[in-house]
Amino acid sequence: MSLLLLLSILPSSLALLATPHSRLPLASAHTSLPSPARLPPPFLAAAHDTLVTPLDASTFDAAVDGPGLAVVKFFAPWCRTCARINPIFQKVAAEATKEHGDRVRFYEVNFKEQKPLCASQRIVLLPTVHFYLKGFGRVHRMVLSPKGAAEQLRAELSRFLADEARMETLQELQRGGRDALVRYTDLVKALAALKAAPDALAGDPPAENSAKYGAVASERRLRELEQLFAWLDKDASHSIDAEELAAAAAALRPGGGGGAEDSARLDDLLRRIAAARGEAAEARALDFESFVKIMLRYEVEQFASPEELLPAFEAIDLDGEGTLSMEEVLGVVENMCRVLPSEGLDDVCAHPELIESTFDAFDVDHSGDLSYEEFVSMLSGRGSESAYEQ
Repeated sequence: MSLLLLLSILPSSLALLATPHSRLPLASAHTSLPSPARLPPPFLAAAHDTLVTPLDASTFDAAVDGPGLAVVKFFAPWCRTCARINPIFQKVAAEATKEHGDRVRFYEVNFKEQKPLCASQRIVLLPTVHFYLKGFGRVHRMVLSPKGAAEQLRAELSRFLADEARMETLQELQRGGRDALVRYTDLVKALAALKAAPDALAGDPPAENSAKYGAVASERRLRELEQLFAWLDKDASHSIDAEELAAAAAALRPGGGGGAEDSARLDDLLRRIAAARGEAAEARALDFESFVKIMLRYEVEQFASPEELLPAFEAIDLDGEGTLSMEEVLGVVENMCRVLPSEGLDDVCAHPELIESTFDAFDVDHSGDLSYEEFVSMLSGRGSESAYEQ
């Protein structure tokens, strides 16, 4: 497949298994709800149940990276649905704690008081509940409504905590399989960001003091981008040229590279990026500073979008059926190992069973395929370590 065709599929707008649209986005909720002072008594803050512990920025990381399953509810005092969900969440927390003990812990985060923290967790709808596991980060998310909330929570808790459940399976997984797919997703994102760069650079840059920018440009993400750049910079020249980008494109799909033809197209793309940045036309290589700016701009634009991982999902979905088979996932990882090798991929390249075990662990419905929702659960939380760390 030529690079032109590959890039043409990246910004697809297929419908997703997204969260229900009946929930208000945070921005509209601020303007459409009355202030707390005007709310009737049920919306006033209630005393905290000891089973649900409040978290802030100083306690969040340690809490969600502790042993067992961490269940975190994100709410706001002005959110009517949040107030109706609270007693349901408390009741389910009491039931689960009684049945499973310290295998599960329940927390809550107040959006009004912890906006930067909520931004870092991609909270755009309330009330949202996230499930976290040590070393994996977020492994599931749901947006709740009062109708059916208890059943939703119990069903997801059962998936992790019931006999022969997912929690122990996930905790026993070696990192290699998931990390390889995180890297693959970053490759897709890099090519999509570069494709969009000439037009994006013509607009205003993102405000560096915004919550979105702060969440995207974390120290950890900057380290990851540095490692991603080094992986693409095969000749260690401290810049990425068209030939190296063509190798990245070839790594995305078996038979996906077009050789000299793709290099020529990418050379033209780099020329247009240089022009958009006000640089000389001869500047047809991308240095690290330019690469980071392009990636961060793209990631801010994609922030918390339910389609953020769709380009990678579609690149793996070779037959276009809307699900990923084991063979498709193994095929793209094996191709990436062959075309764009890296020391960090040695384990998974030598042991494809790491991919198989990761695939099985996130195939929640045991269908033999990964849905988009399962794919997002697998990759959306990075855990406490970078996919690029040895």
